[in-house]
Amino acid sequence: MNRIGAIWGVCLCVVRLFNSRQVRRQVGCAFFVMVWIGEIEGTEDVKAPTNTGKTKVQLLNELRLRKAEVDLDRRREDLKNKKRELEIADELFKEKIYTLKELNDAQKAFEEASVLYKQAVLTLRETKLNFLRDATHISVMEAKKYILPDGRRMVDVTLKNSSNVSEAETYLSGTSELAETGVEIAGLDALDQDMSKARLTSLLEIQNIIVSIYQGGTIIGKPYDQIVPSLKLYEEKSLTFQLLEEEADQITIQMEYLDVTKQMPVKVEAESEKAIPILEVMQFSQEADLGESATYAVRVERFSSGRAAFQLAVVNLPRQINAQFTRSGARLSQINFRQNETSHDLSLQVYLPERSDADVAIDKRIAFYALVLPQEVWRRLQPIEGRMFSETELDTLNASKVKLELVPRGVGRIEVRAVNLYHEISIEEEVSMEVNVYNDGTRRLDNVAIRALMPPNWRSMVEPDVISELLPSKERAVQLTFMPPDDVGVGDYEVQIQTQAMTDNRPVEAQDKTVRIHVTARTNLLLSSMLILGVIGLVIGVVWYGVKLTRR
Repeated sequence: MNRIGAIWGVCLCVVRLFNSRQVRRQVGCAFFVMVWIGEIEGTEDVKAPTNTGKTKVQLLNELRLRKAEVDLDRRREDLKNKKRELEIADELFKEKIYTLKELNDAQKAFEEASVLYKQAVLTLRETKLNFLRDATHISVMEAKKYILPDGRRMVDVTLKNSSNVSEAETYLSGTSELAETGVEIAGLDALDQDMSKARLTSLLEIQNIIVSIYQGGTIIGKPYDQIVPSLKLYEEKSLTFQLLEEEADQITIQMEYLDVTKQMPVKVEAESEKAIPILEVMQFSQEADLGESATYAVRVERFSSGRAAFQLAVVNLPRQINAQFTRSGARLSQINFRQNETSHDLSLQVYLPERSDADVAIDKRIAFYALVLPQEVWRRLQPIEGRMFSETELDTLNASKVKLELVPRGVGRIEVRAVNLYHEISIEEEVSMEVNVYNDGTRRLDNVAIRALMPPNWRSMVEPDVISELLPSKERAVQLTFMPPDDVGVGDYEVQIQTQAMTDNRPVEAQDKTVRIHVTARTNLLLSSMLILGVIGLVIGVVWYGVKLTRR
């Protein structure tokens, strides 16, 4: 570039000697040709960084940085050239060699080069700042769940500023953005300083971090978000949230900082001084019919790490009632917690007997307990089957317990009994039959209704058609009459007997009974009598003739 300046000085002297517009234009063209040749000769090849053991990210950052620096160098030199041209044009204008338009064109070219130079400076600075942003990283060191004495579930989330300093040091490489160009860029004065590692470390400090806890797209942490004002490099900070969802073994921690929104799914660790799991049941009081079962959804949650095994037990149930813990159809007597395993979801099935008695009375509430016992406590209580524990005894046990309730309900069942369900009649005859309605359940039946679904044009009569009440193990006779129409044809017909009742405000339906009726043609008595007399006469004649032959 010094060579170009010397050439321009020579051209300026020539122009002053030859005060001619034509000579001036020829000298100007020659000057720009020499400048262009000088730019070509002064251009150096951009080489890719050699393999120095750097990471791929560092090499890519250096290439991006080098590209921005090359663009800045080009804009800087162009700005210097436009500045010299403006100075020469100003001198030539003063000597009335350049016109005002040519001076304005030089001024405009200088201003455009100045704008492009400022853009190149900002692009390079933005490229370097992007290195810092890409190197910025927040790690979730741990998420530990525990329970407070009042039953609230809490989780502590520990964050650490683990930004990658080696990648951020790319910011220190390269040339200075600003140079002696005579152009001032507002707002970059403070940035135009030598970047030390200490200042780089301060730039890696992350501010205004907004942290929330999600599960399935819903915030489950209270407060709904917390703000970390500042997190310095390698600094750790813990945040405490109250879990609004009890079954929160896996959560998503969302962090918003700079212009980044980051979500990290994590598995929550258990941490508590209480080594015995907590036993929870969603529906602790249930009703079940005799002969059926009730199922309780049970969750066993442990807030301490490490492997451990616990025994499952159910106490204070009458001997007629059986209970068992199950999971995926398999029966369980104990539960094992593996390392960092925090919870198990089980089912407790309680089976009621078919009939009620003094211990299992209908509508009488039965209270019992489900227990989670350490192995040593369970062995000390053996035999535990059939034992009845008081609340005081259970409170003294080193175990987790939950009180459950079961209300047996009676079952209403109807059985319709009949001696014969097939009848054969002739035309103009009726069918009369009797059925017995039997209460085969364990609860009283109310408003037992009996009706018959007849073939078309048939009529029926039921006596009685409604039984107001029917106690368990009792039966009542019902008289049924089926009347065919006058024009009934010969053939087979079916009648459906339906029975419905109510028990404990619930409907009870019985299985329908089907009565089959076969209708035959009417019998002619005169013809039948003549046929009988003819047969009798024929028999007498044969006998007489036989006697007569024997006498000969």
